Amino acid sequence: VYFIGYMKFLQGHYDQALLHFHEVIEQYKLSNRTDETRWWLGVTFERSGDINAAIDSYKILLDLPPQNPIRVKAELRLEELSPEKDPKESPVS
Repeated sequence: VYFIGYMKFLQGHYDQALLHFHEVIEQYKLSNRTDETRWWLGVTFERSGDINAAIDSYKILLDLPPQNPIRVKAELRLEELSPEKDPKESPVS
């Protein structure tokens, strides 16, 4: 199911990819592909324009150990997707 979702993603069929990725996460919770699937779920949400859902998906990956490469990728995406803080909003010392 994971590979079908990944192929649908590569083909640009994001709605179908999301269905397959959700199936992996819901039905195969103990799979060694669950974290990777969660990553691709976030990427697919981004590509389909649902940034909030992508952020939610990436945030779940922050529960992984700090050295986990998927967590590191999720942290980087979250940094890139977070709105930049306006320097004028910084508190004055």
